Amino acid sequence: EGAKYYDVTFNMMELTWSYKAVSFDPFVYFIGATDGWGASDQKLAAVSDGVYTGYLYVADPNGWGLEFKFQLEPGNWDKQLNSNNLVEISGDFEKGGDNIKASAGEGVYFVNLDLNTNVLSAKKITNMNLVGDFNGWNAADDAQQMTWDAENYCYVITGAGVTANGWKFTTNNSWDINLGGNIGDLVANGDNLSVTGTTIKLYPTRKTSDKIYCTVE
Repeated sequence: EGAKYYDVTFNMMELTWSYKAVSFDPFVYFIGATDGWGASDQKLAAVSDGVYTGYLYVADPNGWGLEFKFQLEPGNWDKQLNSNNLVEISGDFEKGGDNIKASAGEGVYFVNLDLNTNVLSAKKITNMNLVGDFNGWNAADDAQQMTWDAENYCYVITGAGVTANGWKFTTNNSWDINLGGNIGDLVANGDNLSVTGTTIKLYPTRKTSDKIYCTVE
């Protein structure tokens, strides 16, 4: 049927077996203490069959702990993905009972979820920087570090020095995790951007759009 993955069931009592093609949804949805367990607006996007990546903001405004789960369908608890469904949780996330917990504290995390192997990994974003021709492609330029706006779920910088000669977003003073491409659809390791402006807002969590995007004014 053209599927890459299949669920296979063996009945050893009857000596029969069956299979069905596995189909993966385009998104996996985050729900947790950040939004008082009442909204699943943030989401990871599929980058290949069963592999999802993206950025998530984890917070604890009500003192309930930095914990969360995933939903395969937004608002549907019958299709939840919790720590018991995962074989491995690594990096800056860990098991928190049935929930998943952000062990590195409140903040934005870059997340990789593989539903083929049921493995989840995360890295906290300690800083988000602008880098480009204007600063010699210096990924650790403190003058171009963006500030997280928790109310609007975006990184903000004013007085930015970007030019049409090319620029991108980098994280944690490194090129390991970077964003480029098109301001309306930013992707990992994307092409350089050339839009000019002085106020830049980056929306990484897919809370208000299915895309990771930025605005430049």
